[in-house]
Amino acid sequence: MKDRIDIKNFILEIENDFPVNSWKVDTVHIWPILRYHVFFGLIYTIENDRLRFEKKEETSSDNTQSTNLINGFKQVLKWIWFSFILQKKQQLFFSPNHIRVNYNNRFFNRFFDSLIRLKGFEKSSYVFDYHQENKSEWLVENQEVFHSLLAYNTGYKRWNKLLRKFGLRKKKILSFDLNGYDDFLIYLQKFPETVHLANKYNTSFLTQYFNAIFENEHFFDKILGKTKPNQVYIICYYNPIMHSLLLSAKRKGIKVIEVQHGPMSNTHLSYTHWNKVPEEGYVFLPDEFWCWDQDSLNNMDSWCNKTQKHSAFLGGNPWLDYLKKNKQSVALPQNMVLYTLQPLAFEVLFPEGLLTLIRTRKWMWYIRLHPRQWNQKKEISDYLKLHGAFDMVNLEEAYTVPLPVLLENCLVHLTHFSGSAIEASMMNKYSIILDKLGEDTFKEIIQNQKAIYLPIDNQFSDSFENILNKL
Repeated sequence: MKDRIDIKNFILEIENDFPVNSWKVDTVHIWPILRYHVFFGLIYTIENDRLRFEKKEETSSDNTQSTNLINGFKQVLKWIWFSFILQKKQQLFFSPNHIRVNYNNRFFNRFFDSLIRLKGFEKSSYVFDYHQENKSEWLVENQEVFHSLLAYNTGYKRWNKLLRKFGLRKKKILSFDLNGYDDFLIYLQKFPETVHLANKYNTSFLTQYFNAIFENEHFFDKILGKTKPNQVYIICYYNPIMHSLLLSAKRKGIKVIEVQHGPMSNTHLSYTHWNKVPEEGYVFLPDEFWCWDQDSLNNMDSWCNKTQKHSAFLGGNPWLDYLKKNKQSVALPQNMVLYTLQPLAFEVLFPEGLLTLIRTRKWMWYIRLHPRQWNQKKEISDYLKLHGAFDMVNLEEAYTVPLPVLLENCLVHLTHFSGSAIEASMMNKYSIILDKLGEDTFKEIIQNQKAIYLPIDNQFSDSFENILNKL
């Protein structure tokens, strides 16, 4: 396997050759979760040399027994208080906090806060962040209805453990039906790229993983039981804590809607080629998928239309729609080129051909960091300085000015395979796609002549100038 097309084909062959829909926990199909793990596991294996994520800094803490007891007690009280103050709401929103951006000096959820304002949901909603990847000095937007989910979840787990210790709550014993699963693991052992996956995803892992998901279901039972929402909106449904939410919501008959946050393309197996959906649907897939654009909808419809339990619809991009109604006037250079990054190795992001182009000093390069790269800003700055390419680069405004404003004002947009290419297309801004994966991901945009695939080679500078002259 050499790329994501090969990964996709490999996993689809598994679906055809193994009884994936017979693998269940308490009658719940688990293939959607296993497919996600194999998909991303293979990406991290095959693309390991290209990827570069932020190195997590170790933090010192006081781990004395007395401190842990005090902190644990505080967390339990926080959970009890939270579960007590919850009120009935029509909509709940759940997302990781790297979706948030600085907007008018607020930490703004660019999809959900936009949607809430556009729909007038301010008084009928709660907003939850379930990851805290990015720290911010800004106040969270909609502070009065915002909650950090992980803090309460930690308190719930401690409370649940305490109840079990005193015999007030029994731990549920899950039943597993894994007919043919051992053959699947043996198959994974045959390939060097998947040996580690076979070793990792054994039955012991499944027991531990799904015990955690089903235990956390009761956490969401309490939240959904108190709030009684009509709809739940989520981003990144394939996150483990969202699995527990899906489990609880589906049992209660509450509609779960995944809102698009990036490419929903035929290369992303979380959103494409679900060819084996059972008649009753998958609990661990959302009921509906909110799509930004027609190309994304077409991909989703290619499999959703064959099921009765999952569907997709064209909802538009809430962030773009919100900023259209709330235009910002920002002074930006007329010779600005926008380059949206992803968490790739610096050598991949800034090959010599691109550095040479930046060093010509003909354009001001606004290099926008991926949300998961913000804490790498100094590293990237130092790298560009080392290669003499920092003087014509702006990292700060490229990150703090809203992306749609940057797209509206740039001469051209460059990216490897970021979903910003979709947003650029929706704003009729031309994109230069630098990566083969981007060519596969955005083939419709390229076919519609709103983008071009242009790998960085010895002729890149000349080709780049030719494109600008034609725009």
